[in-house]
Amino acid sequence: MRDSIALRVTLAVFGALVLTQLVGYLLFTGERLRLLPLMNTDRIEAIVQQAVGRVLAAAPERRAAAAAALGNRQIQGMLSSVFAPSGEIVDPPPLHGFRRKMLAESGGRFDMLLIEMPLPPAGFGPPRQAKLWLRLPDRNWLVLTVPGDLLRQPDLLRMALWWGLSLLGAVPLSLFVARRLTAPIRRFSGAAERLGLDISASPLLETGPAELRAAAAAINGMQDRIKRFVDDRTEMLAAISHDLRTPISRLRLRVENLAPGSGRRSMIDDLQHMDRMIAATLDFARDANSGEAPCRIDLVSLVETECETLADLGRDIAYRGPSHLAFTCRPLALGRAVRNILENATAYGGRTTVTVTDRTDRAEIEVADCGPGIPEAEQSRVFEPFYRLDPARSGEQPGTGLGLAIARNILRGHGGDITLRNRETGGLLVVLWLPRAAA
Repeated sequence: MRDSIALRVTLAVFGALVLTQLVGYLLFTGERLRLLPLMNTDRIEAIVQQAVGRVLAAAPERRAAAAAALGNRQIQGMLSSVFAPSGEIVDPPPLHGFRRKMLAESGGRFDMLLIEMPLPPAGFGPPRQAKLWLRLPDRNWLVLTVPGDLLRQPDLLRMALWWGLSLLGAVPLSLFVARRLTAPIRRFSGAAERLGLDISASPLLETGPAELRAAAAAINGMQDRIKRFVDDRTEMLAAISHDLRTPISRLRLRVENLAPGSGRRSMIDDLQHMDRMIAATLDFARDANSGEAPCRIDLVSLVETECETLADLGRDIAYRGPSHLAFTCRPLALGRAVRNILENATAYGGRTTVTVTDRTDRAEIEVADCGPGIPEAEQSRVFEPFYRLDPARSGEQPGTGLGLAIARNILRGHGGDITLRNRETGGLLVVLWLPRAAA
């Protein structure tokens, strides 16, 4: 079972209930055993002494009739010449003390006292009655039948059963209370997770206990500061990139007016490269501030569309995988990420195969090419903005070094990521994965 605050609170509450019930059970049982003789001794002694006095006061031949005449709601009596109990003779500690006291105070009117108490069916409930066997001086037995609740032992099994049932009932109650107590924490955790994926996510509700309200307020303040910082940096980057286009355009006009030769071609190429970098930077800034809402789409259709677009441009690319896969994402942003990866694969890796895999907790888009691959030492660096591999590996393909950075930023914005590894058969395998809870 997963460790959680709700589970810990449940165990703490349940443990406290068990301990409380156990202590109460022991105290109650001990007190009951200690006080049972004190509660019933006086009443039973009076009944026994009165009954024995009446029987012994009668003539020997009339004692049986005198014993039978004792019958009332509290006691029934008879005289027996033999000891013939029909039930079990019991002698628990409290009754043992009672017997000793009665024998000591009998004044010789009886020399033996035994208690017969039939066990109840299946051991539950009090006995219906109890019989006191008293041996008189003439060796006859005076049998006094009294209500069982006067001499019964504490019904420990019944008490244990009720306590067990109460503890079992306490488990769902404790779990319910614990989940109610920790519900604000779960909401807090979910909102914090959404904030990690989307800096523009709705602020946390400042509800619940004072500590959670204070934590939510702190998170909301931090989110606001981070959002302002990111927005300011993005806007500044977009403004600088936009403003650079004007001097670059002027430089291009001047270069084009130059006479052929004198490095004119190389300067035009450099200006075009700078223009591509500025365009990619503006696209990156627009993606960061797009605010696109997630929706449910056919992920396979999105991937196939990008593959077909590149195939129409003459790229060697093929799709292998299921025909449909419903998924929730930001389709424009995800399409851009997939496009960047596929363009890189077909430009630098030649023949490319794309596969979509539907897993239990996520979807994976695998892009396998047949190119030279990327050295492991540089696989993490290719995601850095404006970083490009050695031109000897990249060839003459134009690029800005922002494609992979933009793609990874989009995937991480969905809660997923991109991984790279070289294939054993040659080429590079790029895996784009998206969690089922993609935003």
